[in-house]
This record gives sequence, structure tokens and C-alpha cells, in this order.
Amino acid sequence: MLRAPGLALTAALLPLLVAGCNSADGDEPAPRPSTSSSPSASASPTESASTPVEPTLPAEAKEPTEAGARAFIAYYWELINYAQVTGDVAALARTSGPMCEGCNGGLQIIERLYGSGGYATGGAYDVEIDKLTRAEIAGTQEIAYQAALQVRNTEQVIVEGPEERSTQRPGRSDVLVYTLWVNDRWRMDVMDVQ
Repeated sequence: MLRAPGLALTAALLPLLVAGCNSADGDEPAPRPSTSSSPSASASPTESASTPVEPTLPAEAKEPTEAGARAFIAYYWELINYAQVTGDVAALARTSGPMCEGCNGGLQIIERLYGSGGYATGGAYDVEIDKLTRAEIAGTQEIAYQAALQVRNTEQVIVEGPEERSTQRPGRSDVLVYTLWVNDRWRMDVMDVQ
């Protein structure tokens, strides 16, 4: 039976966005990445970095199969990587279940950071699926899969203002997710740090 995760997932899942409140080191904030893919003559290397491109749903993730669930999980984490460095949460929101506390908590953190003029750099997640099994949902014929994941993230810098900067170290978490096939597409229904 599916269960809703606690809000602790958000802290473990999006460490840079949760912890990105105030700078303790007083260093200058990291320059905001450019939204232009063509560098100007005076742009620094960081500012001339290309704009991230929203991931495309792979064809395999459009099928209600085990392989489809696996492809969707990988795609979902690519959307997280994209959203946390762009502030664009539209695709991530569309693929998150309405009752997924971990998913929705992360979305709110990203929206709040970018809505207040902040931003994040780095923090890319790399996900390995340790175990993927068909999940039974009591009283239904729904197609769902449970996956145990190892999630690693690179160092991330969160800038909330001219003197508000924090750096999150690389880390690793074990995460349990449930994906559900509903309305002819997958969605993430549960994310829970183990």
C-alpha cells in the first residue's frame, strides 16, 4: 500500500534549496548563470555557460511497463536537476502526484528561491535504481512500481541575495519512490528518504 512521505525528504532531496538561507562565510555570491547560450566578450566563464535545456520524456517512459517506469524515474530526476538550476518547475509539477509531499515540498522551495530573486548552481543528482518491483495498491488494478534508489548530488551553491550564500557539499541518500500509471502517463506519487 502506498504511503505519503514525511517532509524530511525535501531536506535530504534538495539540500541546497533547503539549507540555502544565510551565508556563514561572507564570501561574494557566485555569479548568476547566464540565460544566453552565446557568451559576450566581457562575460566570465561562469556567466557564459550555456542555458540548461528542459529534458524530453523518452519514448520508453510513455509505456505502462517496468521499463517504462524505470525510464520515467530517470527522467523525473533529470527534471529535478533542470528545475533547481533554472527555477522552471512546470514539467516537474506536471509529473508529480498531488499528494506527494516530498515532490511538492521541493517544488515550493524552488519556487520560493527563484521567486525572491535567488538562484542555485550545481547540485546535479545522479540516480541509480537498486531495486524496482511492481507495487500492489489495495483494492485497485493500478499499475505502480516501487523503486529503491541511491541518489548522489554534486556540490551546490545557493544564492538568496547579495550577502546570502550557502554551499552544500556533495552527498548521498537512499530514496524510496513510487510511480503510478494514471491517465496514460507516469507520475511520481511518493518520494521518501530511507
